[in-house]
Amino acid sequence: KLAGCLCKLQKIQRLYIRSDFNQRIIGGLDAWVATRRLCTLGTGQSCWFSTLPSWMKPGFLPHLSAVSIAVRELQQDDLDILGRFEGLRYLNLEVDHENLGIHGTFVFGSGFFPELVRCELGFVGPVVFQQGAMPRLTSLRFSPFSVRVEREIDGRSDCLDLCLGNLPLLQEVVVNLRSEG
Repeated sequence: KLAGCLCKLQKIQRLYIRSDFNQRIIGGLDAWVATRRLCTLGTGQSCWFSTLPSWMKPGFLPHLSAVSIAVRELQQDDLDILGRFEGLRYLNLEVDHENLGIHGTFVFGSGFFPELVRCELGFVGPVVFQQGAMPRLTSLRFSPFSVRVEREIDGRSDCLDLCLGNLPLLQEVVVNLRSEG
């Protein structure tokens, strides 16, 4: 129903969807195709895409500069697609892998997200930032971030290295931890 109504808005440049309910709408926008004029998309945690929409590509949305979306299932290829948006300055990405039982590392590759200044990641699982990724990033937030508390063995402890040193302009890091184990 929502997707059908949005399809009529051919000139829309900024779309924000918020809900006062504590309930997630999953797949409510899957049938919608954004207009090429879209600059800002904000669905937050109110309305979840099942997967990254096929129309979310730099060639189709040349003016996209801010994205706040929730995606039930995200693949590395999807993250790479998002990273190719040359004008993207803000990204808030929620992923539901914990509830789906999907585990793995996301790699923010070299050359991706060239103009991103602020990034908020809401999913469980490790991420790695390669040299040359997000060269303009100043603010990075993780919520929630799940870690296992490991004991030090033989003077060594296993440490998750996110390679934050590869983000040269990073000024602020906020991590909301959830301890397991």
